[in-house]
Amino acid sequence: RIRSFLDTPRYFDFSEKNGLPLTGLGLKELPDIFASPVFSKELIIYVKLEHWAELGVPDEQREEAVKRIKVFLNSCEDSNIVCSNKILLAGLDLTELPDIFNHPIFIKNLKRLDISYNELDSLPNSIGSLKLLSSLKLSSNKLTSLPGCIVDLRSLVTLDLSDNQLDSLPHNIGELKHLDSFDLKKNQFTSLPDSIGDLK
Repeated sequence: RIRSFLDTPRYFDFSEKNGLPLTGLGLKELPDIFASPVFSKELIIYVKLEHWAELGVPDEQREEAVKRIKVFLNSCEDSNIVCSNKILLAGLDLTELPDIFNHPIFIKNLKRLDISYNELDSLPNSIGSLKLLSSLKLSSNKLTSLPGCIVDLRSLVTLDLSDNQLDSLPHNIGELKHLDSFDLKKNQFTSLPDSIGDLK
């Protein structure tokens, strides 16, 4: 299937017709060949999303999540419409997120991400690439810790971590100087880092 795709010239977009069909093959992981410049970054996102959706467990609505992410991606690729700046993935029973947020399309356009009311116990490190993200809603998940890269989200104004299983925060959480709304209720904290006092 990969050889056939490479033999067919095409302009890539995020629609089904131009994707590389690797679903239904039972692949546990993707081949390393996608590091090659032959494959566009857009195609790699598509393949990662489809593979991630296929590995979902019962009750997860990964296909719906992929659909919503593609709406965002297509809006950013279409010069005739204003790019959406938000992705809403709340209430889909997701146990993990696709590790795709270090792509320039997300970095340059994504400002609001709502992944509350899921089953997440961790976040992908690529989420730290979202330099323009102003709102991150993670309430009502099963998070036990946050990646250190969360403090790289220097544009955050709203961060909702309520109703999780967190017992600590990154020691430099106070570097999120623009936070105006920071919800920590219903967690398992025994102490908080001193830097939290730097938040106004």
